[in-house]
Amino acid sequence: MVLTGMLTPTVTLLAFTTVSDGAESTQLSVFAGAITLAVLFETQNKVASNFSFMRQTGALDFFGSLPLRREALIVGTAAAFFLLAVPAVVVTTAVGWTMLDVTISLQPLWLVPFVLAIAVFTGLGAIIGSMSSSIEQSSSISLGATVLLTSAGPVIIDPGRLPDWLNVVGYVNPAALGSDSLRAALTGTHVYDGAWVITMLSVATIAVWLLVGFLMPWRGRRQ
Repeated sequence: MVLTGMLTPTVTLLAFTTVSDGAESTQLSVFAGAITLAVLFETQNKVASNFSFMRQTGALDFFGSLPLRREALIVGTAAAFFLLAVPAVVVTTAVGWTMLDVTISLQPLWLVPFVLAIAVFTGLGAIIGSMSSSIEQSSSISLGATVLLTSAGPVIIDPGRLPDWLNVVGYVNPAALGSDSLRAALTGTHVYDGAWVITMLSVATIAVWLLVGFLMPWRGRRQ
């Protein structure tokens, strides 16, 4: 947790702060992006490792033998790891607030799309973990997915410093939309239209969780 959930987002935040142009928009993007990175590491990656571990040890088959829906198992796992992510989020937020001198202006309604983004991350983690043949494979695939999600669009880097095609990708990237909603929730400023963010993250959540139900082995079958 210290290495991935705290150290990596903090070092990323410090590195991007060092090379940034000091513009407010750039600072806010780095601030929200680093927190989103911490959440990705602590939810998607940890859920993937946990499901891979349960598959290897037979715990997944045990839970499947109980009168329990797989969705309930995933939601419970996601909730547990989200609580464990709180320290990493607090540390990254505190470091970013101190280093970037960000003015916090809470907008609670914008937390709704960010929760949807977390649902997408945990669903992806469940798919990766339950489909991988080992914990090492699960960790590698999940880390690759995290790198792709944080690179595809304005997650950490301000959209004004990205090529147009990457900004277009950001419109459908859950990490970019989640980072933007978190930025709006904490500072009141955002890049994307709120209706678009809610719509796309709702569609992504439904699609990913349908995939979980189709791909995740459960009671000796996929459905």
